[in-house]
Amino acid sequence: MNRLLILLGFCMAQLGCASQVVNLRICDALTQTPVSDVKVTLSISHPPKEFFGSRWLERKEITEHKEDVFRFSYPLNRDLKCLVTTYKKGYYYTNYELSNEKSTTDSVDLTLYLKPIQQPISLIAFNWWGEDVKFIYKENKNVKQYDCLKADWLPPDGEGLKADMEFSLQRYNKNGKTYAWFSIRFINPHDGFEEVTEYYADGMRIREAPAMKNLQNQLDFIEELHDGFPTHFPPLKNYAFRVRTQQTPSGELLSAYYGKLYNAFTFNYVRDYWACDFEYYLNPTPNDRNLEYNGRSINMQSAMCDNNMITGLSRIFTVETRS
Repeated sequence: MNRLLILLGFCMAQLGCASQVVNLRICDALTQTPVSDVKVTLSISHPPKEFFGSRWLERKEITEHKEDVFRFSYPLNRDLKCLVTTYKKGYYYTNYELSNEKSTTDSVDLTLYLKPIQQPISLIAFNWWGEDVKFIYKENKNVKQYDCLKADWLPPDGEGLKADMEFSLQRYNKNGKTYAWFSIRFINPHDGFEEVTEYYADGMRIREAPAMKNLQNQLDFIEELHDGFPTHFPPLKNYAFRVRTQQTPSGELLSAYYGKLYNAFTFNYVRDYWACDFEYYLNPTPNDRNLEYNGRSINMQSAMCDNNMITGLSRIFTVETRS
């Protein structure tokens, strides 16, 4: 460990940049107790070596300095991006982006909390990325319907049986400008979305569907068109949702299926049509809000990995193409 600190210090001196020492402790997020035998990795993203090159990544494994403490140093340089990743079997990994601001003290005490894997189950799951389901501009809106339990579009676009969601695209003119209106709505008025912004963990964004008392039944994306194309991409969001909701006459919930949508909704544009992609998970058991995916899709022969189980370095180290 001391050799690593010396090596990092030498490299920083050569680069002419300051460094920051960190004393890292890792605890269980539920019990607040220290967690041992954790794999800790320091990742340093460097600027391109060539004008048209890409950023390159340097990774260093950090060993335990003393009981329950990982001590390491990282460079303070605004051209660098530093991230520490922690992982232990039975927990979801945690990423933490390190500050470029020099501390007023010689070292910084940092505690990261690992979220435990609790009850992972197989889910109905499908990633529509690359499936290229087209919504073509027509005089009347172009409509396609989706079966959430079968995870497929209704004919002629798929083999779905019951429509839960309706996707539509239309183009209209207003005040001399042309707009595209893409709409996603739940057919059952008691079904709907709820945006989830607080992740359970880096490796599991939505572990359990919330109670969802204030559902949004429809999402609308209205974009101005220039030469047939939208001016920008709508923001990607994550949603919990419920479908096939049954209620008592007094409005109490009797039954529902719960699911989640990741990166909703991704659009690819061509002059005559939009293609809509999304990542989709649904618990097949009514009234069970558990959405902790074990990587095995009920409706697919091969396993589909929750993209949140892939290290989240790309969120920090790659250039974002969306506005």
